[in-house]
Amino acid sequence: MKKNGSSRNIKYFLAELMILIIGISVSFVLNEYRQQKKEERQEVQLLKSFKANLINDSTILSAGSELMSKQIESARRLILLPNDAPFKDSTALDVVTLLSYLPFNPEDITYQEMKSLGTTYIIQNDGLSKEIIGLYERSYENIHEWTSIDSDHVKNKLIKFTIDRFPFAPNLNFAVLRPAKQRELMSLIRTDEFRHLVQWGMLYKASTKAQFDAGIASIESIIKKIDAEIAPN
Repeated sequence: MKKNGSSRNIKYFLAELMILIIGISVSFVLNEYRQQKKEERQEVQLLKSFKANLINDSTILSAGSELMSKQIESARRLILLPNDAPFKDSTALDVVTLLSYLPFNPEDITYQEMKSLGTTYIIQNDGLSKEIIGLYERSYENIHEWTSIDSDHVKNKLIKFTIDRFPFAPNLNFAVLRPAKQRELMSLIRTDEFRHLVQWGMLYKASTKAQFDAGIASIESIIKKIDAEIAPN
């Protein structure tokens, strides 16, 4: 009888142990499932936030690229201006067009938060994660470098030349100048010194525009990948 009782006790113990193990296993699986779902929701929110930031950046870069195309054309016309060209409003406008530059400040709140919190792992697609990091750490850095070069040339070379050498015109409206002053302006525009400045400015703007266009292409690629990741959700 004692043997049978001991045998039953062992069976009960083993059964209870199995129930306990199963319960722990189920609890572990459920917790893991909940954690996985939580991270999936976090990933979707993170990617949506990135997409919103990148759409804004793309809009700014596209507008900047378009403006620089016009500036490059203005520079080309000034460089090729005939020596006997008379004053025209369009020529004065080409000059004024080159006296501006385009700083770029990306909307990087989401990226900076991800870096500071160390939550890069939330993005499960390694290729997408690398593209995002590459955009902010390389593409945007290249854009900053070239916008800095362009802005330095505009501020310290072109604008300085116009201040030091051009006749004064209210609000840079050279059309209101007397004919003699307009002829003086045209002679300065045709100098090799000014043309050198314009030519280098054109090269800087062309390089800056190339970086803008590369950034736009990278953003488009990333947004496509983001859409593919969040589509099932």
